[in-house]
Amino acid sequence: MAIARALARRPKALLLDEPFSAVDRATREGLHAQIQSLRAYLAMPVVLVTHDMTEAQALADRMVVIAAGRMVAEGPTAAVLSDPAALRAVGLREAAAMLRATVLRHHPDGMSELTTATGTIWLPRVDAAPGTRLQVRIMAHDVILSRARPEGLSAQNILPVRVIDQRQGDGPAVMVRLAVGTDQLLARITRRAADQLALQPGEQTHAILKSMSVARDHIARDAG
Repeated sequence: MAIARALARRPKALLLDEPFSAVDRATREGLHAQIQSLRAYLAMPVVLVTHDMTEAQALADRMVVIAAGRMVAEGPTAAVLSDPAALRAVGLREAAAMLRATVLRHHPDGMSELTTATGTIWLPRVDAAPGTRLQVRIMAHDVILSRARPEGLSAQNILPVRVIDQRQGDGPAVMVRLAVGTDQLLARITRRAADQLALQPGEQTHAILKSMSVARDHIARDAG
């Protein structure tokens, strides 16, 4: 209702200041889907103010990171959240990427099978019907890289990916951007590991992630 009242005045821009902070998870997901659908019909820019990086990644095309009243980074959301300067402001453990996936089927062992641009991933039971398109937030610190496809692992999710670039901050970590079809993943690995792998832009490698590392609230419907 508040958004309807705001739009009735025919504004030049729509400002949403922490609009989902006081609602439960199920309601929040429904509102996210409504905002995504609404954006397709609006000619005006929509500005979302939030401290929730999951929310920002799910809804924002572009992101501005502000710390102590100063703009630290600005640009496409995926690029900003792989920028060491921006991550120092929002927290290195917030580095993540949104991977698009479609529910294929549910299995009796409690796992859901999803398809992505380059392969299958398995997640604990996802509350969505087969055919549902989702966005899955994958944390950079949960991604392991391997030049060759590994065997004999407990991790079920092994995706062929292509190296886009590597970004090194002031500390011992390196952020590796990876292409999964037209989507991206981020892998936060040590500088030592990066030197040993010696990955170059354009090279093929494998991203490994544990099924149990994906939090339930990091899975949302893709309204795009």
